[in-house]
Amino acid sequence: MEIQENTTPVNWRTQVAAWRESGLSMNRYCKQHELAVHQLGYYKRKFQSEQDLPGMASSGFSRVALIGAPQPQGLTLHLSNGYLISGISSRDLPLIGSLVRVLS
Repeated sequence: MEIQENTTPVNWRTQVAAWRESGLSMNRYCKQHELAVHQLGYYKRKFQSEQDLPGMASSGFSRVALIGAPQPQGLTLHLSNGYLISGISSRDLPLIGSLVRVLS
């Protein structure tokens, strides 16, 4: 008896599109097509993030946007080289002098 592994590569973009059109759950679709559910889930997320960021190659990192993030309290210092130091309080003043010398 000889057991052979199916070595035909899976076109995941096609599989994700077909799964979406099928209306089936991921589990059921994967069972019918002998696919691993976790792989279909991975490529579903991967291709969705590519659609969210058109023209950008996937880096493997997720983009995070802070909505309604609290504004920094205290003093904000804008340096001429583009650096920005914010949230400075009176207890930070000794450190700020050193940072300005290094970053300027």
